[in-house]
Amino acid sequence: MVWRTRQKKIEEEQKAQKAADFKLKYPGKPYQDMENTRFAEILQRGCIAVIKSSYFEECLSKNNPFDDRVNIPPEHFICGENLMGAWKKHGAQFLVIFSYAWLTAEHPDPDMFHLRRIVRILRELRACWKQEGNLGEQDIGVILDYCSLWQKGSGEVDKRSEPQLGEFGDGLTEINAPYAHEETTAIKLMAVPVIVPRKYDDRGWTLFESIIIDGKASSPTLSQGKPPLKGSYNFLVFDEKFDPDNETKQDTVFVHKFAIGHRAPPCTPQRFDQQMQKRKERAKSKNVHLFTSGKDQDFVTDKYAKAFKEQVSAKSFNFTGMNWGDEEMESLAEVLAQCTCLEDLKLSGNPIGDIGTEKLAMAFPSLTSLRKLYLNSMKFGDIATEKLAAALPSLTSLRELELRGNSIGDIGIDKLAAALPKLTSLRFVSLTGNPMSNGAGSKLKAVAKIAKFHIGIDDSPSSCCIVS
Repeated sequence: MVWRTRQKKIEEEQKAQKAADFKLKYPGKPYQDMENTRFAEILQRGCIAVIKSSYFEECLSKNNPFDDRVNIPPEHFICGENLMGAWKKHGAQFLVIFSYAWLTAEHPDPDMFHLRRIVRILRELRACWKQEGNLGEQDIGVILDYCSLWQKGSGEVDKRSEPQLGEFGDGLTEINAPYAHEETTAIKLMAVPVIVPRKYDDRGWTLFESIIIDGKASSPTLSQGKPPLKGSYNFLVFDEKFDPDNETKQDTVFVHKFAIGHRAPPCTPQRFDQQMQKRKERAKSKNVHLFTSGKDQDFVTDKYAKAFKEQVSAKSFNFTGMNWGDEEMESLAEVLAQCTCLEDLKLSGNPIGDIGTEKLAMAFPSLTSLRKLYLNSMKFGDIATEKLAAALPSLTSLRELELRGNSIGDIGIDKLAAALPKLTSLRFVSLTGNPMSNGAGSKLKAVAKIAKFHIGIDDSPSSCCIVS
């Protein structure tokens, strides 16, 4: 027993030392920084190859499916310093990754079903960024697993060399990073041909990729544009309704259409396991495989748990207009309870209501770094406001609070008036568009004046008063 205890202690010390050595070598934040991370090193070394968008256009123009990595001519890759320089300069405007369903075991897209969609999407992305005066003549860089990782090849014998196998393994260890990184644009291609029985939602790998993408933080590079929503343009979803040949929207309007309102909330590893089990049962009922390789499930489960630890270190989440309700808010609140570094949270335009808002408030004690909180047009009233007000003082760093366009009446306003002065960092509160009385509004003005923060409220149905 003593020997086992000592052995366990040695193993724990070795594990801790390994983690410390890793952090010393890669001090950057894996899903936020573009240097000093293992993912950045993997990219620069070419373990995950980045292909020029023009390659896919050329394939489609010649009516040829895209090749695997070994058969793509070298001039179609963006490598080394050129790759890293373009990524650091253009961020999510430059680097794009696709999540999609392989249509056959031998080739993911033999009949160019996905290719037609990929080319149209890349064309509109490029037009969007060019319209904003960015990217210039720079090719968009694409990560697509079949083209970016060394493939086994057809037949039983693995055709990869030892160096290629090594690069494949290194690339696979970081495959979560490009889906989750705030400075990549991650795109879900959810459609498959009608004759394919195994859909996007019947697969284990696509569940992993999809949930990782859903938890992405907004892109700081894209957020520099106008309107600010463009920070969330690093996430696009295309389902079976998308017709690449007949879609009429173009450039920025096209990107906006497919970037808004298609997102599920991020989830904890426990919820991920539950979703994986449900997907497994559904796949079994359809007599299709959840994974083509049975050993992948344990790898993916472990990978998600590690990825989640990085995702909750995000500084900004923009989940505006996602059409989330109470159920989604419960899942999000579980994640937010671990987001101690979060500084900016935007949830406006989700019909969450009283129950969902109450669940959100339960996460507030963990959000000690939060500086901006936007809860506009969310349909909650006095019941939820009372819960919010009770939890608000725990947001010790909060500077800006947006509560416009809800159903907060005098009871809720009274609770806020008691809570807001306790927020010593608070600088601005907006409550326009709420059905408060003139008396409640006057009370808030008096509180704002004493506590020295600005407040925006309606003086009348058609005017807004900003009080210092």
